[in-house]
Amino acid sequence: MHRSLWSGAEWSNAAALANNLSRSGSSPFAVTSLRDGRIAIANGDDTGAIRAGFFNGTKWTELKTVPLAPAATLYANRRVALARGVSAGVILELVYLADDRIVRHARLTNEASWTWSTPTMVKPSGTYDMVHLTASP
Repeated sequence: MHRSLWSGAEWSNAAALANNLSRSGSSPFAVTSLRDGRIAIANGDDTGAIRAGFFNGTKWTELKTVPLAPAATLYANRRVALARGVSAGVILELVYLADDRIVRHARLTNEASWTWSTPTMVKPSGTYDMVHLTASP
């Protein structure tokens, strides 16, 4: 995945943001805007980890591994979905598929310490292939 910045007059040269994206056929990353004006991105990489980071209008942060239990492996390579936090104290909402193909949900509650809630099952059965998520204004 590459990124480029718009200066108001022209695009910068493309630079790598992540090099080890999933090789799956579905879209391997998700993007959302946050209340503070930043952009968040998450992707499933080719090791099965899910990584997330932020763009503040000038630069991208490092993409950090999201600590998930149970860990997302095989199906992390499928689409992950993001939305801004829907309640006070929640920065990001993340849904993803784990090996059992059940949709799970976790929340980033503290960006500085990279604290995520324990993932919960959205529905305890099913064999899903994709996930989508949105938050109302």
